[in-house]
Parts: sequence; C-alpha cells; structure tokens
Amino acid sequence: MTPRHIVVVGNGMVGSRFVEEAVRHDPDGERVRITIVGNEAGRAYNRVLLPGVISGRYSTDEILLPRVDGPSVRVRSGTEVTDVNRRARCVALSDGTKLSFDRLVLATGAHPRIPGVFGLRAPQGRQGSGVATLRSLVDCHRIERLVRSGTRVVVLGGGVLGLETARSLAIRGAHVSVVEAAPWVLPRQLDRSAAKILADSYASLGIAVRCGRKAVSWQPGHGLELDDGTVVAGDVLVAAAGVRSATYLAERAGIAVQEGIVVDDTLTTSDPRVHAIGDCAQHTEGDAGLVSPGWKQAAVLARLLSSPGC
Repeated sequence: MTPRHIVVVGNGMVGSRFVEEAVRHDPDGERVRITIVGNEAGRAYNRVLLPGVISGRYSTDEILLPRVDGPSVRVRSGTEVTDVNRRARCVALSDGTKLSFDRLVLATGAHPRIPGVFGLRAPQGRQGSGVATLRSLVDCHRIERLVRSGTRVVVLGGGVLGLETARSLAIRGAHVSVVEAAPWVLPRQLDRSAAKILADSYASLGIAVRCGRKAVSWQPGHGLELDDGTVVAGDVLVAAAGVRSATYLAERAGIAVQEGIVVDDTLTTSDPRVHAIGDCAQHTEGDAGLVSPGWKQAAVLARLLSSPGC
C-alpha cells in the first residue's frame, strides 16, 4: 500500500506536535508520509518561552523543540504555502514549487491582534513606529533591538502574555507600564481582590499598572494617550491584546470560516480532506492563544490520520 501523503501547513508548536504524534503511531512510515511546511527558517520553537528570551533567562537555542525524525518526514522551512487548490489536491509554495496531498492539515496558528488605536499601525498596514508584538522569534529580535536599559515601554494588555512580557522587560532594565482596558488585570482568570494583589506585586517590581482606561493614540517618544486625557510615557509600545486566527488560506480556498476555521469533532473542515488544529481552528474545546488544546487536537488528529482505515 502506498503511504498517504499528509501536508502540514505550519511548523509551530501544534504542527510539529502533530508530526511527532503521527510518527509515534506509524514509526516506519508504512501508512503515512508527511511534509511539514514552515515560513520561519530553522526548527520549531516554544513560543511560550519568548518572554524568557527577552529577559535573558533563555537563549534562542534553549527554546527549540526536539527535531522530529522519521523515515517519511520531510521539513520544508523558510517557505510558506500561498495557495490551496482543493480540486487538484495540491498547495503552492512561495518558492515556486507545488506539493500534492491526500490530506491537508492547517496549523497556521494566529496573528497578534493590534487594537485600532491611532499610531499603532503605519499607513501601509505595518506596525507603527516604536510598536512591537511578541508572537515569534522575529518579534523577539525586534524588541531586543528597540529596548535598552532605561527605555520607557508601555505594554498594552494585562493578560497572561502582557504581564509576562512586562516582567521580562523590567528584568531587561526597561521602565515598564501596563495598560489594561478591563477594570483589573487577568480579568478572565482572577477576581478583583486577587488581581489587586498581583498588581501590587508588580508595583513592587517597579512596573506601573493602569486598569480601566482605553488607549486613544500612540506617539513614540511621548507616550500612550488614554481616554481620560492622561499620557503614559513611553518610547516603545508592545501590543499584547490577544490574537486572531490565521484563516486566510482556508478563506481563499472556499473552506468554511467564522472566527476560525470551522472543524467538527474529528478536526475536519467543510472539505473532508482538509483538517485544522490549534489557534487557527474553531472548535468548542479550543481556546485561541493556549497551547494545550492545540496539542490535544494534534494528538487526536494524528491518531485518526495514521490509522489503517483512514
């Protein structure tokens, strides 16, 4: 029997976990062969540890994920899928090549959500002057270039990523302020009393926390203006205001998309040969921005697609 060819789009934490699980179920590559495509050069890495790279706790090499080896696994890094042809069952890559598939797994992840605040985006749609996000190693290196000891940094967003980033920047020697529109930090995880204790502990580290105010405009070198007219001084702003699912390939291919790529309990999209897992997928058991649900989805789908009767 000729092994089924599975193309995985996205060599992040979830895509690489899918490959690892598939190899575990089919170590000799008798049932499936896999090509995983990633737009970043090099190996997959643990993006959860990126704040630790900013603080100096980890080096870039220390956050790399183990290399997935298997007789039927091929990694195409430094290139990206630009188009999905469902009828011909192939994908086009930015390097000009094409890959045919029997099954396609979309693990495209999510993009940082940049609020519609004046100054956060340049006219061309890129990040504004002095604005950064923290979702990839590229983002990490940008922050390292922008922030030095004594740099005034505003972190927009008081969720888990925003608070971890703020602490890492403070360890780096920056003067950090956190701005959160909700009445308190970690509004999805903590009540007001617990959040106050956390905010006080951050204040003891020299990190100012401002809650219950919306951002109005950003001027690098001046600061972030809030809706009450006050200005939080800043040279650099790090947007940590959540993520949005990367659904562009599915949309262009005519696959059903809502907030994410719609999947059923078998992680199958509206096309029975196309699947989605991780932050790009919309499932009742998923939660964008969290790694654990994506890893569970990867394990379930790998077991299904590597089974003899699939």
